[in-house]
Amino acid sequence: MITVWRIPLDASRPPTPDELGVLSEKERARAARFLRETDRHRWLQAHAATRRILGDALDVAPESIEFGAGAAGKPFIVSPSERGLEFNF
Repeated sequence: MITVWRIPLDASRPPTPDELGVLSEKERARAARFLRETDRHRWLQAHAATRRILGDALDVAPESIEFGAGAAGKPFIVSPSERGLEFNF
């Protein structure tokens, strides 16, 4: 089964404390390197939403998900065990 999510992103709005709270320190550090504030806002909102969607699918807290990246940079779930779940942005 394939599910496609369309997430509206508001580049003019900084991420909320709840959105920032589900992100890892590594994600927040990466976002801080964006030069344009609007790009940073969209990236943080998108990653927070993705964590929430995956957390619901895996029945875990979104902040507990650990990600890795394949050789070409495609993200994958390290923990909890991915249970066959694939995703991409």
